Amino acid sequence: DGIIDIVFSTTEDLAVEDSEKLNEEDKEEDEVDGKEKDTKNKPSHFYQQCIERIESELDCNLIKDSRTSYKDNEKNLSIVCLVSRAYGESSAGFWFSFHTHQKEKLLKVENGYLCLGCGSENSILIIPVKDIVQWLDKLGTTERKGRFYHHLRIKISNDKFVIITTKEYENISIHEYLI
Repeated sequence: DGIIDIVFSTTEDLAVEDSEKLNEEDKEEDEVDGKEKDTKNKPSHFYQQCIERIESELDCNLIKDSRTSYKDNEKNLSIVCLVSRAYGESSAGFWFSFHTHQKEKLLKVENGYLCLGCGSENSILIIPVKDIVQWLDKLGTTERKGRFYHHLRIKISNDKFVIITTKEYENISIHEYLI
């Protein structure tokens, strides 16, 4: 019993140390509406395939910069790649959080893109940050405990991808960004 207690205690200590090593950006990216994401259902099984397709589409060599951001210094290019599983039964919907630090990172380079993996590596949207920033005032937001982010709710409507906006605006067609 004593050995089991030591192993259990050591495992707990290591888990605490690992969780403390997460940087602030990663902590923000792990929250949706102030709640921790359900990592059990995280669609990471297709994340790397999305990165590979994005590299091919943009003809670049992406180097990981943080959990969700990658860069190619030679091409002055940076991406933030987010993935979502499909939500809803009658019509697919996808949910993403776009944080201020992600926007700022993309605006620092000549070629910044927000890349959204929608359900699989077969449905990726590559949206220039210059387009995204024009739409931000039309999106829902959350501000909690000094953190701020925009809600990107994407739906497939009439076989076209659209961003769902707040009530006073029309939805934004983004199908042209699909690769």
